[in-house]
Amino acid sequence: MDIIVLEGPKSCGKTSSLGMLYALMANKAGTQILKGPVSIHDKGEGPKDFFAVLDYTGKRLGNKKIAIFTSGDTISLIELGINIAIDQQVDILIAPNSTRKPAFVLYASHTVLPPFSQTINFKIIT
Repeated sequence: MDIIVLEGPKSCGKTSSLGMLYALMANKAGTQILKGPVSIHDKGEGPKDFFAVLDYTGKRLGNKKIAIFTSGDTISLIELGINIAIDQQVDILIAPNSTRKPAFVLYASHTVLPPFSQTINFKIIT
């Protein structure tokens, strides 16, 4: 599984950008919405935060199962997002991370990584 992290300061539009990405992908011909969007507001996150899983077919990517998870400011939320992605057997997880609390960076670079049955590749986009 590849994890693409959209990184930026608080309130710079990470969640909004991921919401727009979801809308673009969900409305593309040939895309199936497999799960969601499901609100994660009950996890203490903002009202716009959600996760969704799409079966996406595109010229550059081919056929991929993609999860979008719009909250990533704490290690527990990162684990939640990764666990959802693993449960849904996705190829790509796209999630945000605040530069104020770089939890994804800490998660990727320290020993808090649980033993996964698959390789996880992190790509951080700032």
